[in-house]
Parts: sequence; structure tokens; C-alpha cells
Amino acid sequence: LEIVTYIELLSEMIKREKPQIIVVADDVTALGRAACHVGRKYNIPSLTVQPGLLIDSPMLYDLASDHMALQGRKDLDYFLRKGEKRSKFTITGQPRYDILATHRYDRRKTLFRLGLNPNLKTGVLTTQDVHSDINQEVVKIVCEASSRFENLQMIIKPHPYENFSPYKKNKYIRTYGARLVKDINIFELLHACDFNITISSTTGIEALILGKPVIILDYPKGTNPEKIYMDSKYSELFPKAHNGQTLIDAINKVLCDDNYKRKFKCLKNKFLEYIIYKVDGKSTERVVNLIKRLKKPIR
Repeated sequence: LEIVTYIELLSEMIKREKPQIIVVADDVTALGRAACHVGRKYNIPSLTVQPGLLIDSPMLYDLASDHMALQGRKDLDYFLRKGEKRSKFTITGQPRYDILATHRYDRRKTLFRLGLNPNLKTGVLTTQDVHSDINQEVVKIVCEASSRFENLQMIIKPHPYENFSPYKKNKYIRTYGARLVKDINIFELLHACDFNITISSTTGIEALILGKPVIILDYPKGTNPEKIYMDSKYSELFPKAHNGQTLIDAINKVLCDDNYKRKFKCLKNKFLEYIIYKVDGKSTERVVNLIKRLKKPIR
């Protein structure tokens, strides 16, 4: 019934507005797929602008749109392996990262606002809603490991779609004095930290853009870290933690290991170029130019 309603509404909209192109944030949801299919019925081209990490997603069984703006070469390689035509894709970078090319955040001001000490090292744990069943165990591991460092403060940032209540009740956050945050600009938060801990969040990429090391937590059982973070080519870029002790080792590495810091600078740029092409503030412009090229001429 939902899809039928979308089709009827979109058909009526196209008849009235006569668009030259349909642009969707993704074409795997019911609305996105319906928009692309209805557009094709009325000979209106469609474009999907990649919303985030798509690598090996089980949702990507096919493409509904006529064309897709990709954030990087790795995503293009993925689609080509699936047998898609190269002509259906244009690498533009990620428009929502344009602000990171120009905006300047104030670390001290951010930490003061959170009631934290800007003179201490700061870590940020970012969770994913797909791991909601194990995230409280993840918080326990992170709080216990970070407490082993005298001059380290930890921030816990749940995914926006998660239920916040279990975090407020989590005894380890209270016991170890971690700061739980909810409504904050994630770019501002990542800029204020010294490293990010995650399992599979896109915050890992965003932290790298901002020059922050990322620790990948592959524990407890069932976490299944995002494959791009587990790529053997970049194993030295992302320290992995499989238990409490290896998390302590990983934190020590990103904070104190000069050899790691040298490798980080070199590998970070290679990884980002492969994943998101460019962070030059011009991805939106490239998408707009693509829309102009693909749109149906007015007759």
C-alpha cells in the first residue's frame, strides 16, 4: 500500500511540475525506488547522490536510478564488480563534507561547553544503531580501557537513531566519569577529540578528514566492523582492538607512538582519496554540474 501511494503521488507530481530530472538521496528505500521507476515511466532521468558508506551493503542488489554520483573510487570499483556499466557513475566526492574544507572549529570552546578540560587528551566513542544489542558492552570496554590513562577523558556519542535511555542508565559511564553527549554537531565533536573509536560508523572517515586517528573495535563477538576499515592495505592506519588489553594498546599507539604517527600522515591521504575522492569544498558544485548535464531538455 505504501509503494502504491508513493507511485500515485509521484505520478501526479510529475504531471503537474514537469521536472527535468529526479534527484534522490538513495534508491534503496521505497520512496527512492518509486521515484526513480515513476520517473522512467514518464521519461524523466533520475540521479542518486550517494548518502554514505555503501560498500558491500546487502541492500544494493541493483540500481533503480539512471545515474549515481559516487563519493569515491572504492564505491565505483564495487559497482563495476557487480557488473554495472561505468557510464552510469560519476565520482563527485561527498557534498556534506564540503564544509570541512573551509569551516574552522574551536576545540577549546567545544570542550568547555561540554564541561571538559581542553588540556587533557580526549577520545570519542561513536556507536551505530545496528549494534544496539551490544553497544552497552562496547561502552563498558571503552570506559574501562580509557580509565587506565591518567590524562585522558572519554566522550560517548550514541548514534542519533539509537535509544538514549540505556546509555543514561549505563553504570560504567557514571563510574568512570565519561561524558555522554546527544545533540551536538558531529564534525565539531570529532575536531575536538584526539582520536575516535568506532566499529563501522562513517565518523571514522570524518575523523580522518579532520586529521584524527581512528581505532576500530572488533569486540565483542558480532560487531562485524565495516570492511573498508579492515582492508589489509590500510591495516597500519586503523589500529584494531579485540579485547580490553588490545584497546589499551591501540589508545597508547595513537597517542604516543611516533612511528604510527608518521605512517598515519602518509596512509591517511591515500585512504581518503580512494574513499571520498576530494575534500576541496567543491563536491556540491560537481553534483550540480552533473544534474545540469543529465537533466531532460525543456521543449
